[in-house]
Amino acid sequence: MTVDELISDIADFILSNTHYLVSKDELERIIRLHISYGTCCVIHDKEKIVAVARWNVEDERAKVLDAVIDEKYRSKKTLQQLIKKGLSLFPNVKKLGWTRTKYPTREVKWFKVEDLLRR
Repeated sequence: MTVDELISDIADFILSNTHYLVSKDELERIIRLHISYGTCCVIHDKEKIVAVARWNVEDERAKVLDAVIDEKYRSKKTLQQLIKKGLSLFPNVKKLGWTRTKYPTREVKWFKVEDLLRR
């Protein structure tokens, strides 16, 4: 599979599992940037994408921009796999934070990575 095919597959996965309001072309551009920075994590089950997460990393903190998990695979285990995959690329990250779509005006809440992996 080429990088362009992977990016297209990731974009299709995200668009089919969320309510993103961007075009596929724009999402592919964003994914390409995250792949170039190493801040896009993808989990496969055989040939199928089951989870994708994008991060912005700054020093010892990473803000999770999105974590999209196929409905059939939604579990703490899958989320922990995404965290571990991201940490393998950025082992200096000690805290993760995110903004919930349901509450976009709330401040980012930061969690210790070790606590998230223990849950």
